[in-house]
Amino acid sequence: MEEKECPLSLSEDDYRAFNSGINKKLIQLRKEHKYTQRYIADYLGTSTGNICHYEREIYPYPMRIVYGLSRLYDVPISYIICSSAPTKEQKRELEMLVESLSKEATSSLLRIQTACTAISHSLSNY
Repeated sequence: MEEKECPLSLSEDDYRAFNSGINKKLIQLRKEHKYTQRYIADYLGTSTGNICHYEREIYPYPMRIVYGLSRLYDVPISYIICSSAPTKEQKRELEMLVESLSKEATSSLLRIQTACTAISHSLSNY
């Protein structure tokens, strides 16, 4: 899946604070659920090293990872991303981002399903 930039415009300092806030919430959620970094990595289809780098703020969290973690922890993305209750504009932007990610994921799943069907037909004709 191709990574897309978050549509929210932030200065570098605001982005660091934004990422730090996400980081604290996600570490707290991981510990509350008693999940290991390995479990999180396996669930998200990434490496333990990436999870470690996200938590240590070496890499920023990609939106697809934030989206996956919101599903794992069963919390809204706004809970993870927003330091306080989001404004109407922030909610709208977050909803647009989630919709975009959902469309992208659905498109990827359809491509995978098509490829699997083609492989299945090829094997049955073999």
